[in-house]
Amino acid sequence: MKYLYLIGSLLVLGIKIQLYFLLRTFKGGIIFGIFPAVFGCFRIATKCINDKDISHVYLKAELEKENKEENVKINILGYIFAFAFAVVAVNMQISRELIQINVLHWFLLAIALIIISMWIYVIALFTKYELPIKQYILQSFLCSITGIVETIAIFLAIGIATALGLTVPPLSFFLGAGMVVLPHAWFARNAIARFERVFYKKA
Repeated sequence: MKYLYLIGSLLVLGIKIQLYFLLRTFKGGIIFGIFPAVFGCFRIATKCINDKDISHVYLKAELEKENKEENVKINILGYIFAFAFAVVAVNMQISRELIQINVLHWFLLAIALIIISMWIYVIALFTKYELPIKQYILQSFLCSITGIVETIAIFLAIGIATALGLTVPPLSFFLGAGMVVLPHAWFARNAIARFERVFYKKA
């Protein structure tokens, strides 16, 4: 019975996170709403994990937690990473179709994975710290290295969530954001803890 309640609570939380993502994205006009929406979803998931309480998530209250400075900063970070990834993706396409040098193609693929893994931790760091933009970028890179096991786990979790969503489309519609954000928040939390042990203790 306990496990059924836990599964039911997780499903409800996943639906709430999905609803928050959609409402917050449209509230910001999609272009300026997508990254704050991702951050908000992550904040909800992280709070639930830290408090060990998945039952007290109120969408109205979460939607009202709007900080213009935070929104501007997360949008800047989001579009920096989106632009960097787009540049690498275009170069990968050129490399594959015109240059056709395998070493270069694999190098660009590695860069793309690094950019994605850094973005994964930027969101987590943004939830926990208030830093200059450069520090978010630097610390996200360091987290992706010190937390390599968690980084791999996050990629696997996102891959599984994507595969499930494609196989069972209703899951994407009702639980898409939740399926991605909850494991992401769990593993990222552990990676940041390891990063703090490695770097802050040395300091």
